[in-house]
Amino acid sequence: MASAYAQFCDNIADFQKLSDQERSYIRQLLETKTQNEVFNKDDLQYTTGVSVDELSEISKKAQFLYALFHFINTEEIDLSAEWRTYTTDLLNRICVLLRPLTGKWIWAQDEFVETKSRWKLQQEYRKTALNLLKALAEVLEYLYPVFDNLDSRTVVEAIATYLLPEDPWRTSESNRIAKSLIEMYTPVPFDTEDIGKQILAETLRPIFKSAKHKNVSSAGRHSSSREHELRIPFDIDDELPWTSQRPEAASLLHFVLSSADTKFMSDNWPLLVPSILAIIDDVDPVYKTRGCSTLHLLLLKVNPQVILVTGIAGIFWDALMACLAYLPLGSSNVTVTESVNLLDITYTDLILLSSIRSQDTGSKTVPTDLVSVVDAREIQKRQSKYLGSIIIEGIYSGMRLCGEHVEVADLLISKLGIIAKNMDIYFVLYLQVVSL
Repeated sequence: MASAYAQFCDNIADFQKLSDQERSYIRQLLETKTQNEVFNKDDLQYTTGVSVDELSEISKKAQFLYALFHFINTEEIDLSAEWRTYTTDLLNRICVLLRPLTGKWIWAQDEFVETKSRWKLQQEYRKTALNLLKALAEVLEYLYPVFDNLDSRTVVEAIATYLLPEDPWRTSESNRIAKSLIEMYTPVPFDTEDIGKQILAETLRPIFKSAKHKNVSSAGRHSSSREHELRIPFDIDDELPWTSQRPEAASLLHFVLSSADTKFMSDNWPLLVPSILAIIDDVDPVYKTRGCSTLHLLLLKVNPQVILVTGIAGIFWDALMACLAYLPLGSSNVTVTESVNLLDITYTDLILLSSIRSQDTGSKTVPTDLVSVVDAREIQKRQSKYLGSIIIEGIYSGMRLCGEHVEVADLLISKLGIIAKNMDIYFVLYLQVVSL
């Protein structure tokens, strides 16, 4: 049976791409197995009767690598430099294969989606990714004594791609495995803060280099010379690298910011601002939601003075306000779930941003202690003006247009309660609008 497995692997395209030395070693490794070796056929889906033509390219890659590491993990650990180099090279192959399929992903399932070939391919990829993650988990445990030879950035990127439960390329099981891996290997041997810097510099910077905003300068500041130009989001047919070539880029950016500190945010401000705005400007409500959740991390962690001094608060505000129009109307393709998820994080960001903007004294140099310079009541009055615009342009319009969608109405009412609490006495100015 071992010989049959070796012959089967020999017909797979990925096996042909290996070096002669690698192929020789794998064949020798397989041949040493006894005829009575018990193979996990349910996981590997390997039988000698399966034709290579019956397997998709994705399945061939995944099953080959999973089978390979199944065999490798049965061997005793060899700490020789040659073996470590060989094994870590194969580990990197798994990490590359864990990158989601290129092209636009279908995020939501509807009554017509199951007939689409793209959806079927995605479904198959989810199974493949799960097997690859299982293999990755086994190999990481196997290589733990020699972590110094691993490309930590590549490994963490592969794991982080499956950490967010909303992403369409993961399953609940792959999400669980990814979370357990990141918890097991951080902060040692994987320092996520240090690796986050590497991911941003080496992976995300090239992907988002074309993400530019008309009202944002190369330094991540508000460009006053262009403040009257219209903000034009990316065209629906644009092939954007962060949505088609590397669809996991937005998830990686979210991961990087989740492990970053205030200094990291400030140091990388010129890259973070246009990247986040580009994701929010995407026409897909799911990408908008990811962009808004990433912006939320930025607003929570970055020093408010940075936002005020750079004059970027107004641009963030405009981008968020545009998201409030994503309601499940009859003429739109936005589902109730997509609308609720997007509106939830958008209102949360707007309320937080209103608090930051209310501390702007209009001075180019923002004082260290803003509260001591401007009376607290004056700050609340300023914030109430921003919150009032949210009520009129968001809550009021949303309640009029949400129709029979109770989930949307329920969310809007809950957000109105939070806004009223923040406005305090100034909420009475908008009672008439609310009553309507």
